[in-house]
Amino acid sequence: MNSHERVLLLAAAVIDFPLDPWEAAELEAHLRSCDACRSTAARLRGDAALIAALPRRMPSAEAGTRIVEAAQGARSIGSRPALVLVAAALLVAAALIGAAIAGALLLRTRELPISLVPPPNPAIVVPTASPSPPAATPTPEPTIPPGQAWRVVTPTGTPGLSGVVAGGPGWIGVGGGAWTSSDGRTWTAATVEGVEPCSGTSRCAGMTEVAAGVGGFVAIGEDRNALGSWQIWQSADGQDWQVVGSGPEFELGACIEGCPSMTDVAGGPSGFVAIGYRTGGAQVAWFSPDGLHWETLPVKKFEDAASAVNLAGVAAGGTSFVIAGYLLSPDGSAANDRPAFWTSTDGRAWTRTSPDRVSQPSAVPYTVVARGTGFVAVGGCRDGDKPCAVAWTSPDGVTWTQRTIDASESPRFAGVGASGEAAASDGDRVIAFSDSGTAVWTSDDGLEWSRHEVDAPPLFFEAVAGGELGFIAMGLDIAETAYYAWLSP
Repeated sequence: MNSHERVLLLAAAVIDFPLDPWEAAELEAHLRSCDACRSTAARLRGDAALIAALPRRMPSAEAGTRIVEAAQGARSIGSRPALVLVAAALLVAAALIGAAIAGALLLRTRELPISLVPPPNPAIVVPTASPSPPAATPTPEPTIPPGQAWRVVTPTGTPGLSGVVAGGPGWIGVGGGAWTSSDGRTWTAATVEGVEPCSGTSRCAGMTEVAAGVGGFVAIGEDRNALGSWQIWQSADGQDWQVVGSGPEFELGACIEGCPSMTDVAGGPSGFVAIGYRTGGAQVAWFSPDGLHWETLPVKKFEDAASAVNLAGVAAGGTSFVIAGYLLSPDGSAANDRPAFWTSTDGRAWTRTSPDRVSQPSAVPYTVVARGTGFVAVGGCRDGDKPCAVAWTSPDGVTWTQRTIDASESPRFAGVGASGEAAASDGDRVIAFSDSGTAVWTSDDGLEWSRHEVDAPPLFFEAVAGGELGFIAMGLDIAETAYYAWLSP
């Protein structure tokens, strides 16, 4: 008899008889270390409980005599009384009340929540693992959409950017020169024709805005060698930049009551469009099918017989371009300015459209971004006593729907010709920045907006963009002592 068989006999005996102290200790020690025997002992106790619950059936006098004779005969070969009695009891149970057990169990099936399992052969010990508790289902962490939560960092390697776009290793930024970054934290200077690397916290003359499109990237900026002239640079990878546009077509005139400027550029699969204004405020735009060859668009494409025109921003979505701007009131009252949009499928022919309604006091767009194949423009009220933030949404650049973002605060606006950004898109979600420098509005459709406060120093936002990495916003703090980057996610 091996140790497992002996322990199982002890486990059966202890159900009805007390064990000697050393036997009880032996049983307890073995069951602590043997999962198979512990499981079998538990089943023995369960079976015993079932048997005890059965109606009592007394054996006949003849059967009782046989039980006593069997016990006395076993005693003659030196078996222990307790074990002999167990064996005899099992024999009687099998012979006399087997049928009663089966019948009673069938009758009590609905009362006893126990399944009848055939007893294992004690001679065959099969190790079994202890039942493990079910694995806890991890609680999924909430997903925070891009643009809602921000990390504030102090970027290194750049003196400050006035324009940024997704591309290259992650981001490409311009501010005098050009830089690239994979994370928005650390920036590496690129090689730019005609521009020496800037140093310090202030930007130097040179590149001001940047866009991505067919053939790579395009940047616009001042010609450092010719006062009143502007230039266009092109790069296939954001690392090396060459001048591709300069000369008479980009001479905007002298600084008289403000300096003329190229203000914005956008790119897509159909080419690039840049906008600006000459001395005196006359609007001007340029088009390139490849980022390399540029032509000036006729001024009459954007003129209005009754009003002066301001082109505020340009965006490229799908195969279309949209310019957002406004018509200035003939009486000079900003409260009567009217929003206006121009759309083009080829960058050369333009059609002016208007939103479905005009708000009062007047609200006009400051900038426009592409969302999928549609567009979202963001602007504010022109009545100084009633600030507000407004959005216009269009699926095609032709039909526009106006919604209020915030009825008590304006979005970021730096004025005509000054650096500053109001909105950005990662292709799906649109974000807009409040003029307070600490709040961000987000929208998934350009119609419904949510406001989010950011615990950070207030910023003059100057370079903002969205892409596969999320969103980036950069600018000086209000005191103009440090340059920061906001990153989301």
